[in-house]
Amino acid sequence: MTACDLLVLNSTHEGFPHVLLEAMYAGLPVVATAVGGTPELVRDGENGLLISSNANGALSKTLLKLLSSSEERQRLAAGGRETTQRFQRSGRR
Repeated sequence: MTACDLLVLNSTHEGFPHVLLEAMYAGLPVVATAVGGTPELVRDGENGLLISSNANGALSKTLLKLLSSSEERQRLAAGGRETTQRFQRSGRR
């Protein structure tokens, strides 16, 4: 994951997406669809970005915006790292 600029999880159905925690731990900003357990982990605009799974064009618009702003990617990545610390402290992995 270290060669990536961000992680996208474009699911229509999801349980608890551990891959998002892994990406956050690796210091990547995440973009994910707001399905299943994803909104329990991703706080839109704080530690990642959530999009609707059925919104036409939302994914491409969000990706273009995020890829054009290294500051925003860094801010979301920092929020993601804080999220992983919360899980490490609670003993959950």
